[in-house]
Amino acid sequence: MKIDGVSAYILSGGKSQRMGENKAFLSIKNERFIDILYRNLSILFHNVFIITKEDYGHLYKNYDIIYDIYKDQSPIIGILTALIHSKNNYVFIKSCDNPFFSEKLIRMMSDLIKRYDAVVPNLTDGLHPLFAIYSKNCIKAIKEQIEKNNFKVVDFLNRLDVYFLREEEVIKFDENLISFININTKEDYESFKRNYL
Repeated sequence: MKIDGVSAYILSGGKSQRMGENKAFLSIKNERFIDILYRNLSILFHNVFIITKEDYGHLYKNYDIIYDIYKDQSPIIGILTALIHSKNNYVFIKSCDNPFFSEKLIRMMSDLIKRYDAVVPNLTDGLHPLFAIYSKNCIKAIKEQIEKNNFKVVDFLNRLDVYFLREEEVIKFDENLISFININTKEDYESFKRNYL
């Protein structure tokens, strides 16, 4: 059964400086990250969109895409774009640099969000705002932060009613924390392929 009331957005803003190429087009088992993500999120959600810059729109011609509302390069722009675009009151945000996730974890987070402005995992390695759910109540705080030229993704959270998921809660639904693998460099990518092929 698909999740009602939440739209899914994959952030794919373009070339990663540390990776040297767009992480959405890295592949595992001969399938691109973006294709795996879009397909699997479409099983969970009624609406799935890719957020990117206009310069990269042609790369996603087979998908529902929307463009960042500002030209600044920051994930917080993608979160705001999703919230303004969504017909639902809630958006699930997923970065494109890890094609795997726990369906059970996302379902649990989707149940929690109805009581909060945001649900954000807070693991031992820190906050994970790009695997999180936000409500439209976040729009005002994000806009005001951007107007101050502050593009740090987590700074607006202290102004809102946020449920921070502790690691001991997360591992009940994602035992190996596969949803939180970070692939930022060529070395990360090679390690990912060795461990998950």
